[in-house]
Amino acid sequence: MSMKLNKKAYQQLIDEDVNWLKIETTDCLEQNHILQVLKDSVRCYYGQEWQIDQLQAEVEETEEALVDLTKLFALKVAEIEKLKAFQDMANKMYPKRMLIVDGAVDFIREQALKKAGK
Repeated sequence: MSMKLNKKAYQQLIDEDVNWLKIETTDCLEQNHILQVLKDSVRCYYGQEWQIDQLQAEVEETEEALVDLTKLFALKVAEIEKLKAFQDMANKMYPKRMLIVDGAVDFIREQALKKAGK
């Protein structure tokens, strides 16, 4: 009957295997691969305790970024409202203003040119 080793006992066995491999085998690509797999096996079999802390930190950073973006959005909405109010005021002051997009000439400019020509 087999049973699962606790993480500390498993880590000890892996450390012994790693030490044996480093002493008894030559440094090569295969040895490096085996060592990496052995070291990574602890995480694979016993989970990633560190990952919970890392994920919580990422969630906190994301929440802070969301708060910042929400504040920025509110500021931009306020700016847009101010621009709309300014545009409404300008439209009331100059109701006959007509922009010609291609030539960028408006009615006020044309009137000023006519007056200057008199």
